[in-house]
Amino acid sequence: YGLQKKKDLASSKDAINLCLEPQRPFFEFLDAISITPAAPSVKGLPKEICYDHIIEIGESKVRVLCVNSAWCSRLKEVPGTLIYPTEALSFEDLSHADATLVMLHHPYQWFDPTVVRSLRHIIEGVASVVLTGHEHVPGRHSQTREIGETVEFIEGGALAEHGHSQTSEFNVLLLDLKTLQQKLIHLAWIGNAYDIRPSSGPSPDWRPFQGAQQRSARTLRFTP
Repeated sequence: YGLQKKKDLASSKDAINLCLEPQRPFFEFLDAISITPAAPSVKGLPKEICYDHIIEIGESKVRVLCVNSAWCSRLKEVPGTLIYPTEALSFEDLSHADATLVMLHHPYQWFDPTVVRSLRHIIEGVASVVLTGHEHVPGRHSQTREIGETVEFIEGGALAEHGHSQTSEFNVLLLDLKTLQQKLIHLAWIGNAYDIRPSSGPSPDWRPFQGAQQRSARTLRFTP
């Protein structure tokens, strides 16, 4: 696609609905198991593009924003080609949540350069932690923005690797919302059970993360 065709596709409700068709069974399953329905975080487009859940734990709240980067995904994907309707995202004030996690299947490098800057600005403006995958290579790094906000990026491995039946791994992220500490545990199938992945070390350490009160409280709205 040329640049204009990509913009037209990313802003077309009919085109997005068509691309979302293969994901319908997943969203039906999600609705069936969810205690409360997902709230849309996008204006004028299907809610499956971006939605969020509030998880209440005692007096604490965690907000999970799900950014559906796979709506235009395809086989034999090429880095730098994914598009996303960033101009329609509307994240209301998130200060009522103790922490905000963003789930984004594709890391930034898979997005078209024309959208990746605005996507980063939106996500990193609200997220304490960003969870990604797609590349099946676990990893972790932190990034500090110019205004002092720190975002933790955690990449997951493959729970079921195609063609490698003995390869299975996943992450467990523990958050202490009172002390604002986090611990990441990487588990992998070793022998006949899941165990801590050797490269993770015998005892993953607690480390700080920025909660909502430590981040700049503001409303982000991106409209056409």
